[in-house]
Order: sequence, then C-alpha cells, then structure tokens
Amino acid sequence: MMSDWMRRAFLENWGLKTVSFLIALLLWLFVVGEKQSDVHMSLPLVLDNLPRSMIVTSNVPNEVSVRVTGPRTIIATMKPSQYRVSLDLQGIKPGTSSYELLASRFGFPRGVRVSDISPSVVTIVADSAGVKELPVKPVLKGLPADGYEVSRIEVEPELVNVIGPEKALKLVRELSTEALDITGADGGITREVELLFPGPSFKLEKRTQITIKVTLSKIKAQREFIDIPIIMPPSGWSVTPSKVTVSLTGEVDVLSQLSAKDITVGISGPLPANRGGDLVPVRVTLPSGAELVEVMPESVFVKPSE
Repeated sequence: MMSDWMRRAFLENWGLKTVSFLIALLLWLFVVGEKQSDVHMSLPLVLDNLPRSMIVTSNVPNEVSVRVTGPRTIIATMKPSQYRVSLDLQGIKPGTSSYELLASRFGFPRGVRVSDISPSVVTIVADSAGVKELPVKPVLKGLPADGYEVSRIEVEPELVNVIGPEKALKLVRELSTEALDITGADGGITREVELLFPGPSFKLEKRTQITIKVTLSKIKAQREFIDIPIIMPPSGWSVTPSKVTVSLTGEVDVLSQLSAKDITVGISGPLPANRGGDLVPVRVTLPSGAELVEVMPESVFVKPSE
C-alpha cells in the first residue's frame, strides 16, 4: 500500500512536477547567481505607545542608519520611505531603558541581509509627566526710533499650561518668549512669537498662539520754569508771593520750544471775603502738548492792599 502511494506521488502528473521543479531551480540559480548590491539607508526612528503619564527626557536620534546587502533587483525596489524602526515604549518606567535594534525589526524582503546598524542600541531616559501653569515673560531686543520709548508691553495669554518632566518642571518659574525686535520702530507693534522651553521634553498642554503687543510713545522730558509772575487780581489787592516755579512734562520737541511767556499763572477761585486775606489756589494754563507736574507754591496769600 505504501509503495502504491509512493508510486503515485512521484509518477502521477510527473510532467507538471518536473516543470515546477525546473522553475524553482531557475529562480534559485537566478537569485544566487545575481550580482549583489550594497546600499546605505536612513530610516526614521519612531517611538510608539508612550504612556500619557510618562515623558522622554533624553535626546533620541530621529533616524537609524542601516547598511543592507542583497540581490541588485531587490535592492533597487527598496525605498527608505517604505520602512521605519519602531520602538514600543508601552510599560516604560521612570529611569533609563535600553533597546537593541535587531535586523528582524526592519521587515526587509527575503534575501536582503543587514550588515550594519547605527546606533545598534537606543537608550531612553524617561520621567513621570507633570503639568504646571506658568506666566509668560515677553522679551524685546533693540531700540525704537530716536525720540520714542516703550510705554507698555502686553502678552496674550499671560499664563499657559506646560507639560514636562515632573522633577524639572518644579524648578521652572516662568517661560520667556523669543526676542521681538523693535529696532527703529516708531509705532505700535503686534507679533506672534514662540515660547522658549527649558528643554526638548517640555511642551504646551494645548496648542496656543502667543502674541506680544508693544506700545511706543514719544519720549517725555521734564522742564522747570522759575519765577513765573502771577497775573495780579484787580487793583486794590496784593499777592504774596508774586511769582511761582512751574514744573512741566511733555514731548521733548514740545518742551524745547516753550518759554516762560507761554505759561500763564493766575489765582483760582473768588477773592477772599476776609479783609485780613486768605490763601487762594494757583491756576496754571499751558500750551497744547505740555502737562503740569507741579507748581510751587500751590497757593498764594491774597489780601486787600493797604
């Protein structure tokens, strides 16, 4: 019975079996005898399944360099975009973990041999992830146009939530923006800027647009005018003292053109009803662009003349 089975296995359809054998033999001879090719490939390194409660704190290479050898026809069809190196970080714990990159991870076609992998081991340092609300510090550089100064700086939002390594995050007090250049500016500036993180393992909890608004104004100066005479009330009254000192503020080009004649000083309010006299506030009238800082004295003694 066994001999009948063996006879059928070898003799039935012997023509088809012979053709199949010859085809397989030719393919084997083609692969073995084909000229070999050696090529270098850079494949992306991808970290998969990182737990939400963990964060990678070490620098991890973006690519893995691989040198492969195989039949030229097979190598010619291989494109770096078809492959990637994946590290499964599920279950990773705080601390240092090392992952060996084996040739079996790449999924190359049969007949292709991996002769070199660099790096062959990837070391990853991980820490527990934390979230912290931090103030945003706007940063400027440069000087505005001559005669202008920064009068106000606003940043929106003023606070952001940042994800980072729990231990390192405790030491961070604020986040600075990239420097906004105001060199030569003579008007308001509003710009979107990036935040500067303490390290690559820090990021915003959610994508947020950071905007800095800078208000510029003309530089103001102060100027003092001494012995400005007080306009005397109607005849029959005396004013003591008869002169005051006036301190002004305003834009430099405005104050530089002022003279004592442009400042009017009088008394404010009704004349005293008491014949012995009384203190009356001083009133100062200024040209446009000038602001009163101080007048000394603020009140003068007014009384009927002898």
